[in-house]
Amino acid sequence: MTALLALGSGSPWWACGYLALTGLVSVWATGRLRDGDLQVPTGPASARRM
Repeated sequence: MTALLALGSGSPWWACGYLALTGLVSVWATGRLRDGDLQVPTGPASARRM
């Protein structure tokens, strides 16, 4: 953020644009998740065998 403020000569618009862009990417990535992506296998079938 400090570098973006310096780029804009103290104006916050570059920093605001960066925050808006990262927010949009986060919303897009969350929308692309599928139900199975968040499932963590548990139980004996998922245990490692050594």
